[in-house]
Amino acid sequence: MKIISRYLLKNFFSPFIVALSIFSLLFILERFFEKLEMFLIYHATFSHVLEYLLFCLPYWIVQISPLAILVGLLFSLSKLSSNNEIIALKSSGISSYLFLFPIFIAVLFFTIFVFFVNENFVPRANAHAYYIRRFKIQKSNPEDKRIQEKFVYIGKGKKFFTIDFFDGKTGVIRGINIDEYDQTFNLSKQILAKEVHYKDGQWYFYQGLIREFLPGKETFREEKFKEKIFPLDEKIEDFLITEKKVDEMNNQELKEYIQRLKGQGIPARKEEINLQLRFAYPFSNLVMFFLALPFALSQKFGKGGRIRSFAFSLGFAFLYWGLLSLFRALGENNRLSVFLSAWSANFIFLFTGLFLFWVKERI
Repeated sequence: MKIISRYLLKNFFSPFIVALSIFSLLFILERFFEKLEMFLIYHATFSHVLEYLLFCLPYWIVQISPLAILVGLLFSLSKLSSNNEIIALKSSGISSYLFLFPIFIAVLFFTIFVFFVNENFVPRANAHAYYIRRFKIQKSNPEDKRIQEKFVYIGKGKKFFTIDFFDGKTGVIRGINIDEYDQTFNLSKQILAKEVHYKDGQWYFYQGLIREFLPGKETFREEKFKEKIFPLDEKIEDFLITEKKVDEMNNQELKEYIQRLKGQGIPARKEEINLQLRFAYPFSNLVMFFLALPFALSQKFGKGGRIRSFAFSLGFAFLYWGLLSLFRALGENNRLSVFLSAWSANFIFLFTGLFLFWVKERI
């Protein structure tokens, strides 16, 4: 049985590794041509371009891993089936469950590995890729973080700050929009100004207006001003705190970020779905194992050769990604719960694969 297990694993890993390598190479080429204009404008060196592409790779390896699992299983098992090797195994008293068990264990360990990579390496790789693009290729000054452009800051007391330009060295803001919300998260007040100066611990607003929205009505009062002092709780240092992007946070950081948003009364549904997907997506590797079995073990399917196997792999993968996007959109629009929006595609494909495998084994 050990010899058979090694033989089956060898047949599985060969197409799996080839598929993972080819799809990774295609991703690198796609990202290279997507960013080619930026590389040329900033005269990026070959080493910086290569470093940037390599640090983008972990995220895409995680994304294409279910497709590689499908290719590996359909190529290897359909080949064995077309050569009547599976019939020979069953004739010698070895059930499908027994000879598939080593591949199942391999896929299970790979699923755990993908989850580990997605949790620990992908966020750091994304952050490093951003650093290379911003500071090595575009040659921004990493020391000059006191000057920021076009960002949103979540303030105290349910306030959103949208700022066009902020100079933390001089305390000057150009182009600001402050949205204040009430307890039911309805917009209650807006403050807009062309320029703001921070002097002697106070915020001086210039050339702006105030809109106050009346409760339960769609009308508002508007007051223009040339100069006005607003008693904001925020200091210059608050705007200098750069929040990590969601794709640069690990799971614990994302949980804390979600709690912070909820604590301020800010909806965090997209972030909650993102967190659930970090568990659901690696599990899709195991789902693809069960989905591929009834097709890969079919003699008729095996006679179609590698072209049919590859076509089925792409078809299943795109169908899965399509359903995943659909359920995610439904979840973000409150049509599905956070859990179901992340896991529904997995459940559909898993139960389909298990049912078809059960039917095939009964025939």
